Amino acid sequence: MPDPVPAVDTKIEYWYGEEEKKARKENLAYTCRVYPQTVAKEFKGLAHAELVLMFPELFYEEVTRFMETE
Repeated sequence: MPDPVPAVDTKIEYWYGEEEKKARKENLAYTCRVYPQTVAKEFKGLAHAELVLMFPELFYEEVTRFMETE
């Protein structure tokens, strides 16, 4: 990341699977610190990339929901 990190005011959701929560802890904390508008969204029972690979319909629903919200 550049230093200083440029300010952005876009909405951000940080998606991760429940099974990878521990591995994402530092990344999520950093992202929330640098971009305070970040909303964390945990997907129960999923590991890394399983949302898109194993549940493409749910992935599509989530992307659509995210893009349509203000």
